[in-house]
Amino acid sequence: MVSELNNLQRAGDFFIESAVITTSQGIKLNILPQIMHLEINENIQLNSVSGNVLLSDTIDIASIGPIFGQEYMSLRIHTAGVQESALSVDFTEELFHITSLTVRAPTGQPNVQALLLEFTTHELVKNQRVKLNRSFEGTCSDIVENILKNELKTKKKLFIEPSDGIKKYVFPNIDPFTAINMIKREAVTVSDGAPTFMFYEDLRGYHFRSLSSMYERTISQEYNPSVVGSKAGTKPIDSFNDMRSILGMHITGNGDTLLGTFAGEYGSKLTVYDTYCRRFKNYTYNYLDSFKTEQHISTEDKVTSGSGKDDFPLISATPVENNSRISDFPAKTFLRSTANKVTPGEVENTNDDPGISIQHTNDGRYTFNSTRPETWLQRRQSQIVQLENGISAKIEVHGNVMVQCGSIIKFDLPLASWAEIKGNEDRIDKFFRGRFLVKAIRHDFSVDSNKHEMVLDLIKDSLPSSLQKLDKAIETQPVEPGRVQRQFGSRARIA
Repeated sequence: MVSELNNLQRAGDFFIESAVITTSQGIKLNILPQIMHLEINENIQLNSVSGNVLLSDTIDIASIGPIFGQEYMSLRIHTAGVQESALSVDFTEELFHITSLTVRAPTGQPNVQALLLEFTTHELVKNQRVKLNRSFEGTCSDIVENILKNELKTKKKLFIEPSDGIKKYVFPNIDPFTAINMIKREAVTVSDGAPTFMFYEDLRGYHFRSLSSMYERTISQEYNPSVVGSKAGTKPIDSFNDMRSILGMHITGNGDTLLGTFAGEYGSKLTVYDTYCRRFKNYTYNYLDSFKTEQHISTEDKVTSGSGKDDFPLISATPVENNSRISDFPAKTFLRSTANKVTPGEVENTNDDPGISIQHTNDGRYTFNSTRPETWLQRRQSQIVQLENGISAKIEVHGNVMVQCGSIIKFDLPLASWAEIKGNEDRIDKFFRGRFLVKAIRHDFSVDSNKHEMVLDLIKDSLPSSLQKLDKAIETQPVEPGRVQRQFGSRARIA
């Protein structure tokens, strides 16, 4: 990233090159002089970028436009002193769609009112008007690309990871995003069969990719939390160091075993009914047993650590009841149907699953893969829940559009405090260290201070070392099983 920042004078500096609103009546309004604050949000769990802009309205924009939520906004922002497109927020060709005017209030200054405009990308708005009433054939990735290009007609860049298996979908009057979100649940990667595809938009375009591919990314930015709120330097070399500083931090989660158990993160049972063969088959998922076969966020960069399989689960293998671990209880249950084409001899073989769908044919040939929920449903459920139930934090840092949602960043949190600690690796928190996935980003552009800051929503789903375990469960046992002590007033008796 150094080469892209050669001209950077101060960490977080930015320059709004253009900001124009086009109303439904064709009126173009230059709002650049009126912008006080701009916020843009991106999230791997959301389909579109959104945000808001706060205006100091001195020319009565709301009435001249007027502004009713049918306007488009052209916006281009780049890092001060840097012209590379990689460090730009450019929505001058694919415009934002203003959806509402949420605040219109006096500021206390004469003839000045504050306006807060909410906006999102125009594909989300168009998505509400488009309905799919047809079938699609191909890999999940091919179908998603087809929908984005030919149904939504987006011109934005598409980052689509190849998926495995030929599918056929019939969509009865549903919008494109709903269809894509249905498809992503069944998509598996070509490389390792990972069922963790996400569909989201960032500042670069639309992504249809797996969590596994995100976890394998190299580090986009390394942050140093030992010094909080460091002042921006005046030289480029200082800017590089300032970009690594953390302005604030809030730890948001350290795992929740109740949520993990309820949501099927640790254990689940799936019953699949084959309507063609007329048989049931049960499948059990165990988080602790499956951990090493799944892709996780490695503590160390895979460039140096190799396989990246040296990390460990977020829960202990200590028994919670008798000799059973927390993952040995399939607390969540699923029931799904399928229809696999098999030969008569294979019907009796419960271990044989050819994975060919009987539900769809192509010119009389069974060429499409069955849904096979046993290959993706439970594993996906567990890994998606881990996005909400892992080790998580929110950090405030200097703005850097090279960091995107879905990126990997690195930082090591000192154990004791935010005080500067040098040359003492033993005081690094073993949980909050290493690589983290950027799940979401809030970009804050403050015009008054000319500062671009970001709030990064971080998540981690593995540990660098195994948690210690006991051989026996820690349980509260009654002194005399079967006997209940009851208290009545000042006297007690044994029933």
